Amino acid sequence: MRPNYANLKSQCSVKMANKIKNREAVEYCNDQDIIDIVSEEMEQVKLKDVDKDGKIAIIPKDKVKDLIGRSPDDWDSIMMRYWFAMEKEFFVV
Repeated sequence: MRPNYANLKSQCSVKMANKIKNREAVEYCNDQDIIDIVSEEMEQVKLKDVDKDGKIAIIPKDKVKDLIGRSPDDWDSIMMRYWFAMEKEFFVV
């Protein structure tokens, strides 16, 4: 049975976070300021309402903005890279 995600962003975020956690994807950077910013954004990828039996979702972007004081734009671009891997999963002929 496939997991049921609330939306594309949740699916890409969860899958990309797992790839990074499992060391199947990396982000190279030598600038410590950028590393700190991206790390802070990545730490905010958390499941929403995990105690419910509904769809898998992450906390919304406006909540993340409140938590870190800015938009998580770097994470948005990183997690959307998973779309290309997902395309292969679902559109294989």
